[in-house]
Amino acid sequence: MDKSRPDGDLPSTLDAFSDAIRALCAPQTTVLGGRTMVTVSRWWQLQGAKAGEQVNGGGGGGDKSQPPCWLDAIDLAVRVERGIESWGRLRNLWHPGSDCGTPGRLYVLEEVLWRPQDCHELAALTKKLVEWTVAIDELLDPPRRWTLPAACPVAGCGKAFVYRRDSGGDMVRQPALQIGPEGCVCGACHAKWPPDQFVWLAGLIGAVPDSVLG
Repeated sequence: MDKSRPDGDLPSTLDAFSDAIRALCAPQTTVLGGRTMVTVSRWWQLQGAKAGEQVNGGGGGGDKSQPPCWLDAIDLAVRVERGIESWGRLRNLWHPGSDCGTPGRLYVLEEVLWRPQDCHELAALTKKLVEWTVAIDELLDPPRRWTLPAACPVAGCGKAFVYRRDSGGDMVRQPALQIGPEGCVCGACHAKWPPDQFVWLAGLIGAVPDSVLG
């Protein structure tokens, strides 16, 4: 903790921290068919997604075997666990040999006697929790995306395809340019074009779907 930092608004900072914890670890409420339903937390949804399962592949082909584990889910869960564990270790909150689990550790952090000068640290923790929550949502229920059959127009890039590991750990090829709610992103150089630049981008590559341009 940096004692030279000016005091922050501790009550509102703590509220945001608590909200971020509950977004990750508390049961989720959803409305389906006019009925309110309670589901397990995002954290436990992520834990359940780590194991492979049988899913219906459609087309009359019967069940399709998934890999015995989902590497993307495992990698994200490990990053969350290690990040939260390191926060408490810096404050000597974890006793040797004890493990209260990731949600329990967050609730321990919530009960720390934070001070106004700790608001910067708390805000950084909150930001990371929000990032992980968004990552879980995108992993388990990804937003619709379009791929563009064109090379990246950025000078020095020009990539049309990138390679990434799929959920089974195999390397697969996919178009470099992908459009989602946040805009168009190049998977090679990570250049980004927000939605208000789609018309300009279409002029460069001539391949932005009409449904995206509106």
